[in-house]
Amino acid sequence: MVVYVDVLVLINALVNYFMLLGVKIITGAETKRFRLIFGALAGGVSALSVFLNIGAAVTLIKILTAVLMVRISFPFVSAKAFFKKCVWLFIISAVFSGVCLAAYLLFDTDLMIYSNGTVYFDVDITFLTVCTVISYAVITLILRFTDKKIPKKQFYPITLISGGKSFTLRGFMDTGNNLKEPFSFAPVVVTNDEIYKKMRAEGKNKTERIIPVSTVDGDGIMTAFKLDGAVFNEKEIHNIYLGRGERLPQNCDVLLCPDLLGDNYEKIKKSV
Repeated sequence: MVVYVDVLVLINALVNYFMLLGVKIITGAETKRFRLIFGALAGGVSALSVFLNIGAAVTLIKILTAVLMVRISFPFVSAKAFFKKCVWLFIISAVFSGVCLAAYLLFDTDLMIYSNGTVYFDVDITFLTVCTVISYAVITLILRFTDKKIPKKQFYPITLISGGKSFTLRGFMDTGNNLKEPFSFAPVVVTNDEIYKKMRAEGKNKTERIIPVSTVDGDGIMTAFKLDGAVFNEKEIHNIYLGRGERLPQNCDVLLCPDLLGDNYEKIKKSV
């Protein structure tokens, strides 16, 4: 079989994109789509190792390539979060490689080469381009419908700390709450007027900040103050504000925000 370099790189880049997308979904990481594309292309170029006779060194190249792909594809939040993404990429890659190797051994097809952990499919470049465009369109639609990252459940207990006193409240995960304190970019959770006044009266830091708010009804402002901290999902958060809002959902004390979930926690767990 004649191996075409452009097809080899493009196929592996496409596969890498799906694997990086899987890492993004599993870890809840935030990243730009163009970063995933560049990370996938970096992995696609590494597929050229199929032409090298380097023996066991291919394992080291694969590890370094995976680390590079993760570094390009996702913003660095912490060493722990980075390592977690690398591990998931290794797991997804191992599963994919295992499936391809099994197909290669079972069907003994002349349309596929499996060498040095790299897969090459002998397909027409036009067909590959069409498949890539269709796949990208499907991914775009999926991301558009799942962009809000709706969690499996909507109600979570959260403990807010103000003035050394703890208040355990029932929080509602509002996937549309992207409120940030304008200077520190700390997340803002929202409560009703009664709880807000009570917690602010207890707090050491009574200075209020003005938070810009944009809703379907138009733009406005909200007052908020910095809490001493919070505990959510058994994790401590120190950089967080409490805002005063209206019309909270029924049986809800606090409107939460997606920043409390996934990788974003690493950004807000420390004071600034």
